[in-house]
Amino acid sequence: MFEIDEISLLIYLNRINRKDLVKTLCKYTGCHEDDYPKSELVRLLEKAISDITRKYHIRGLWFNYFEVKRRNMVSANFNNDEYNEINTLQSTLFYIQPDIFDDEDKQRLKELKKEYMEA
Repeated sequence: MFEIDEISLLIYLNRINRKDLVKTLCKYTGCHEDDYPKSELVRLLEKAISDITRKYHIRGLWFNYFEVKRRNMVSANFNNDEYNEINTLQSTLFYIQPDIFDDEDKQRLKELKKEYMEA
């Protein structure tokens, strides 16, 4: 059976705010915030979605990703803004319901939240 790594679980827990995500990753890895440019965050977010989907076979998740991406691109174009892939990937993580995780991953999520997110 496939196991989801801790960074992917931390990314799932931090699916709301990019700034909080970077702070949590820095606390977990000991790296500086500059070590997480947009390209690295995109890679980590994609990996988290892939890891979770691979283990739990979430139907339609990638469809949701492309639908959110299309909407965000249209919105950015309409508002003369720059499209943000990080926001799209974080929005896609919201389609993953917490109850999909098995007991082992739920426990790991609780431990990671307690250790790296709660002050």
